[in-house]
Amino acid sequence: MSTSRNPIRPNDGSRARDHLANERTFLAWVRTALGIIGLGVLVGKLVEVQGVEAEIAGLTMVGMGAASLIYATIRYERVRVQLEEGMFQTASTGPIVITALALLMTAAAVVFVLV
Repeated sequence: MSTSRNPIRPNDGSRARDHLANERTFLAWVRTALGIIGLGVLVGKLVEVQGVEAEIAGLTMVGMGAASLIYATIRYERVRVQLEEGMFQTASTGPIVITALALLMTAAAVVFVLV
């Protein structure tokens, strides 16, 4: 059965392969985001020795994981629509922002460990 939102389309060219690659990429983002969220919970709740600093670090990681999930979902849907239109736009801003946040988190972790 097909719905108007997700009609069954002929598998011409690389359409199916492209959509499956888009889904795999989305799932990789989800796995990564869930890992970051899980680590954030671990740091925030199980590292009782550090107190408030550990909670802040944990909440920051949970927030970054949530931001990654939001980005992944938006990116997946945008690419899905573009693939159906026979177009594709590479990502630029999203990965740069996620990388910048990860670098900031890394710098904060280094300061946290050294102080």
